[in-house]
Amino acid sequence: MLCSIFSLTLAGLTFVGCHNYRLGSPTQVSFDSLYIEPVQNSSFAAQAQQVLSTQVRKSIIRDGRVRLSANPNTAAARLEIELTDYQRNSSAYSHDDIDLARSYSLLLTAKVSLWDARQNGYLFKDRIVQASEQSYVGNPFDNSVISANNFNAAEYNSIPLLTRSLAEKISHQVLSPW
Repeated sequence: MLCSIFSLTLAGLTFVGCHNYRLGSPTQVSFDSLYIEPVQNSSFAAQAQQVLSTQVRKSIIRDGRVRLSANPNTAAARLEIELTDYQRNSSAYSHDDIDLARSYSLLLTAKVSLWDARQNGYLFKDRIVQASEQSYVGNPFDNSVISANNFNAAEYNSIPLLTRSLAEKISHQVLSPW
């Protein structure tokens, strides 16, 4: 008897505690449709604009509060992204040769603007968003010779990770209250 009363009380408290739960973000956005212009690339990150453009779209679709528009004239807002800077700096060196880098810090910078067609003005303009990633050259447990091909492959493999991080930060800027 006592066990069934306890179970009913626990079930009732659980229902009362969870009845207000909503899936997703509670923050509303001032627009319901968004056109994402093709990403412009003024940096030295080769071919990063295509990957970033796809990842921004996926991130905004995954959020679900805004639908993407294929036509800039019918969208309530327009997102403009320009890659402005790409840096790679040595961060770890080979124990045998201090001139030979084993890993690099990659930094990608974008300038982001969000145009609201209803207000006929920018919600924000030229906001700087950055993402960083480590790129490791070769296997640290392998004693083979490191060449430029190893670095090129490591950098090539790191670009999608770098752009994914940047895409998430851009979509956060777009979908958050300003």
